Amino acid sequence: MLVSRRSAARHARRYARIGANTFVHPSAVDGLVVVSNILGSVVGVESLRSFCDKVGVPVVSIGELPGFPEVSIESTEGSGATLPST
Repeated sequence: MLVSRRSAARHARRYARIGANTFVHPSAVDGLVVVSNILGSVVGVESLRSFCDKVGVPVVSIGELPGFPEVSIESTEGSGATLPST
């Protein structure tokens, strides 16, 4: 799924307003992949960490989120690995 930074920020603000707990709980999901660099800039890193601590399912972060396992994206090397060499 491709999500632009603008649409991700818009969705993050919406879920922060209505409460992500409505959608994310152990009976609804098995785990959570959090785009922490975008969500943290919208709702704040501490708010995001607090939510992830309380959600009750395993959490993996795309980008750094202290206290949680993370997947890092290396733009230059990652792009080069996906593009055919000429």
